[in-house]
Amino acid sequence: MDQTFGKVGYASRTLILLIVIIFLGSCASKKKYFEDENEMIIQKFVPVTVKNAAGLDGCSFLLVKDSITSFQPIEFSDSLKLDGLKLWIKFSVVNQMSVCMAGQSIKLSAVKYRK
Repeated sequence: MDQTFGKVGYASRTLILLIVIIFLGSCASKKKYFEDENEMIIQKFVPVTVKNAAGLDGCSFLLVKDSITSFQPIEFSDSLKLDGLKLWIKFSVVNQMSVCMAGQSIKLSAVKYRK
């Protein structure tokens, strides 16, 4: 009987250790937001906020830099089409006519979330 109890104790300790390892591994930071504004600016990222502009003729989503500057991305992922989402972007200007005419047409080269 003592041998059976010893085996159960070993199995229980192994199971508890395994659960603790899994728990600690799942607690690792999966940081999705980039907080260091200075570093992002040094890397030539521009801070923008996604704006749903569907109310304007021919528009869908715009990227607003400030009250004066907005951009119209030509290829914009559906996963980023969330009104109010704050992003860091790198882009190149595209000479393309648009029905929207609410912002400069751009092609995104990099996108990161911001706080």
